[in-house]
Amino acid sequence: MIVQGLNHKAGFLLLFIVTTGLLGFGYFLEYYYHLIPCPLCMTQRICFGIICMISLLGLFFATPAKMYPKTYLVLFLTALLGALLAGRQIWIQHLPEDKIPACGPDLSYLIQEFPLADVINAMFAGDGNCAEAVWSFLGLNVAEWSLLWFIIIAFFTLKQLFKKKPKNTF
Repeated sequence: MIVQGLNHKAGFLLLFIVTTGLLGFGYFLEYYYHLIPCPLCMTQRICFGIICMISLLGLFFATPAKMYPKTYLVLFLTALLGALLAGRQIWIQHLPEDKIPACGPDLSYLIQEFPLADVINAMFAGDGNCAEAVWSFLGLNVAEWSLLWFIIIAFFTLKQLFKKKPKNTF
């Protein structure tokens, strides 16, 4: 397997490339296909962005060996949060029509009109906009692809976190 032999720097680089690609594709869907992200999509995008930035920082600044486990732990927890958010969106998408929450205002309106705590609560709760699955590829919609990628990232970070140190052979 290709990820077995990765050192920590290569692992951070791989995570950075993957999350940059995922974020780029999300923006492509938003601006080319005019798919407006719902509040849960935005929180997932924030999680991918955090993973991207931490990976970049880990690539250039987490040089002490003591920092790698802490960095990968934060990456794992962020991927876990993203997976929970994507799972919530998938759950909302599969609710019966009469159980779907009402659609709320878009994020820019929430930010302008409400306190930050209310905006964050709305982003994590989701609304009726989150129930729409308007784009799919290979039978999976955006939330399902996000869940899959968050799970892959979580397993990868766990693998890197518990990676055995190579023995010095002289």
